[in-house]
Amino acid sequence: MATILHDEGFDVLSASDGAEGVAKAIDEHPDLIVLDLLMPGINGFDAVKSLQEHSETRNIPIIICTVKELTLEEREMLNSKVKSIVQKGEDAKTRLLESVRKIEQFQRTRES
Repeated sequence: MATILHDEGFDVLSASDGAEGVAKAIDEHPDLIVLDLLMPGINGFDAVKSLQEHSETRNIPIIICTVKELTLEEREMLNSKVKSIVQKGEDAKTRLLESVRKIEQFQRTRES
């Protein structure tokens, strides 16, 4: 995912696990967070929860990009907290970039 975004001109911060990702988000306050649900350390669900609990990261848009097949309950829980859920697969690159561009466009509109 980092390579895809970097190749499209985005600056990317990477983390090796969920806890490091949450800590970097708190310290660096990125414009957007892309995370997988299946990570070492804390899983993506716990990372989302932790990000929502911190005032520094609460309003940062989150895109989930995962191979995990989500249950209806998991999807409903995430839908209230994330901007987009992208299933990894054939069209993941296209769908990820579409989601990022939508958030980017929304942010520009809000700032105008």
